[in-house]
Amino acid sequence: MPRRPDFPRSEPVTRLHGPDPSTLRAEVGRRGTPLVDPDPLGDPRHRAVTFVHFDDRADTVVLHANKFTDYSALDKFTLTRTPGTDVRHATYRLRADWRCSYTFSTHDGPLPDRRTMLRAARPDPFNRTPLRFHHTGRTVSIAELDEAPPRRWVDGPPPDPHRLDTPHPVWVHGPPRPVGPVLVLLDGDMWAEEHPIAPTLDALIVQGALPRLTTLLIGTSGARERHLTGDPDYADFVRSTVDKITVDSPAADSRVTIAGQSFGGLAAVHAALRHPDRFGTVIAQSGSFWWPDFSPRPAPPLRFLFQVGTQEWGMPPITRALAATLADQGHTTSVHEYNAGHDRAYWQGALIDALTAGAVT
Repeated sequence: MPRRPDFPRSEPVTRLHGPDPSTLRAEVGRRGTPLVDPDPLGDPRHRAVTFVHFDDRADTVVLHANKFTDYSALDKFTLTRTPGTDVRHATYRLRADWRCSYTFSTHDGPLPDRRTMLRAARPDPFNRTPLRFHHTGRTVSIAELDEAPPRRWVDGPPPDPHRLDTPHPVWVHGPPRPVGPVLVLLDGDMWAEEHPIAPTLDALIVQGALPRLTTLLIGTSGARERHLTGDPDYADFVRSTVDKITVDSPAADSRVTIAGQSFGGLAAVHAALRHPDRFGTVIAQSGSFWWPDFSPRPAPPLRFLFQVGTQEWGMPPITRALAATLADQGHTTSVHEYNAGHDRAYWQGALIDALTAGAVT
């Protein structure tokens, strides 16, 4: 498998002295974590963000924040211990619209490798915004500052959507014979089982924010990097699945919306360019457009809605370049940059933003 290039960090990390450690326990109990305070430099666009952990045994407590933690400079992400107490803390200067999932790991002796640390990482017990992985039972914490875009998400258990008997897993939510728009979500297991999107879609339909749609949640039967990186057979499978669902329905001749994240974003772009008569709109979140030998093929005009995190270490310029290339080919493109990483904590809300802004019609 090709290795993702090593990109430089998009902006430096600024660590601050932080609040009086003797006040942290009371503040954590009152406000939850992380603690968010005005920027000590007086800039209304920034905040001082303090992560706090209580542990009187471990030698080291490490903050693991999505695409914020730099594993080549872990001293900046190791919490400082207040002598004679169990209080550990680290304060950073961050833009006020930041959103990020994070965990802590505790260690004795030399720090292990990154994978070992992440396997041992646990959510922040004082954080009030969990991100739950319903299928596995795992939980991480979310830091979201006051100017982060609203994250419209109904966090509920997975419903029991209809599952098709197909080579790759496919779940169907909504009318099995479409009466309105059709939405295809790649990495369907994530949206069907880990972070079920059905409760959110249902709530938005009831509110009138979305039309009554049928959603196909399409997964992979093997390695994601094989099927989601330009595999023509997989793109054809996605198209044929849409055809079977929409036959003899009002959506039979409609061009549908397809969305994906990371490799799924790459696959969504590839599928639409391969089958432009079937797909009309693409939502690509944090697409892996660094993949070698990927170049857009000519196709009738499509609409591409790109979303990328500004913390994604080199991904924004790659995304902008692809959008510009597609625009030069006659497609309609937009790029929305979020102050976030390669992170489901931003994908959830940003996907809903795109859908309710007219991506499904």
